[in-house]
Amino acid sequence: EYDESPVGPYLEYVSMGALVSKRGTVGQWGSRLYVSNAEAERACVRVWGVPATAAAIEFEEGGGALCVERPPESAAAPQIEVSGW
Repeated sequence: EYDESPVGPYLEYVSMGALVSKRGTVGQWGSRLYVSNAEAERACVRVWGVPATAAAIEFEEGGGALCVERPPESAAAPQIEVSGW
């Protein structure tokens, strides 16, 4: 969740594809990047060279654990819901 950015506030969801290791440090490799508006989608490509997809992203607070209630699907306008945020 970005409260401030050059394109204004937006939400981001990354589908993680793999764990990676380099020089003893472990990280995660994202396979797909989703953002909540078209301006952020364009900025991801322009600034970072990373393709992004605009999606309806909803983070719901509360709950005992972080859970993806509705993962992205192969649709023109994916909808993503994460609870326990």
